[in-house]
Amino acid sequence: LPTMYFRREMTQRLKGCSGSLLVMLLQLHLVQAAPLHNKPLKSLGIGCCQGLGGMPYRMKTGITLKECIAFCDLQEQCQAIEHNPWDLGMCSLFDWDVRGVACPISDKTCWSRAEGAPFDSAKLDELRMWHAEEMFDSLACKGHAKWMEVLWAASFEANRAIVNGSGPPGGLVLDAFSLWKMVSSPAYLGVATVGDTASYFAADNNPILREVLTNVGTWQNLLRGDSDIQEKIVGAIAKKSKCVYGFLFLLYLACIGFRDHGHEDESRNAAWLLRLAFWTQVSGPESQFDLIQSSGWSFDSWDIVAVTRDNEWDAKDKNPPVTYAEHVETHPLPPPRFVPLHSELPL
Repeated sequence: LPTMYFRREMTQRLKGCSGSLLVMLLQLHLVQAAPLHNKPLKSLGIGCCQGLGGMPYRMKTGITLKECIAFCDLQEQCQAIEHNPWDLGMCSLFDWDVRGVACPISDKTCWSRAEGAPFDSAKLDELRMWHAEEMFDSLACKGHAKWMEVLWAASFEANRAIVNGSGPPGGLVLDAFSLWKMVSSPAYLGVATVGDTASYFAADNNPILREVLTNVGTWQNLLRGDSDIQEKIVGAIAKKSKCVYGFLFLLYLACIGFRDHGHEDESRNAAWLLRLAFWTQVSGPESQFDLIQSSGWSFDSWDIVAVTRDNEWDAKDKNPPVTYAEHVETHPLPPPRFVPLHSELPL
């Protein structure tokens, strides 16, 4: 069926041309394509549609909320919609009434033909604050003891000393080999060979790849506030979240630890896995989901880029950079250069 905009455009073009059979057929089609509901959709507020018996029967991406409502009005079975502006304008259509909304900290909106109850706005601020705290606890891997021991070291230099095995007396002592054994297990690599990117993305490694995609999707949904939890429960999200940033941090420390002790091959392998995990789990420093710098860990995404540069290894530099700041010191950024417009014009 044509959209409301197409119908309006066709109606204007057909004015004064009502004599032909084609015009009559088009006019008949436009009448049939008119909204099929006398009861309009009413907004239940921000959040996911609640009280549904299953999945939406139809989904459409790349449309606005206004278009989503018009799309529903053209289908007799459509009783409610859920619109998500984040997900390329995702419009979900349901064929039964919705009675309320959930996950009010998301950007989704729920509309229904039935009289539904909006979410209690008095609890919204408290719930949003709780969600923010849970997400920061997830970034910090609270509830994951083996990661937390490394996290709470006082500074980057202290972390580096711990990895090198020269940490403070009585403190945690993890050498690079212990860290590498922890993070390079089949649980993270599957059947892939260390250093072989093609084997990681091969068909026989699909179970690990599916798990990565599932974890990334779950994490992105949590960041958007897409959660069915409606009460403030400490640890409800943080304790179940994967410790992605802690995993990346230990890889980062292992890479530096190997390098400091002259284990070049092992450091290359750690850099390979760090680069692979970073781009598959976070999508690189240009991603809106890169929150490493806000997480409290003693590094950020550009430090990962600096420490995993292949040409730094090839240069056989005795002191290759381990942070982005060190990289900039040895590779200064060029100053901005103003090019007059006339210099680009042909003579």
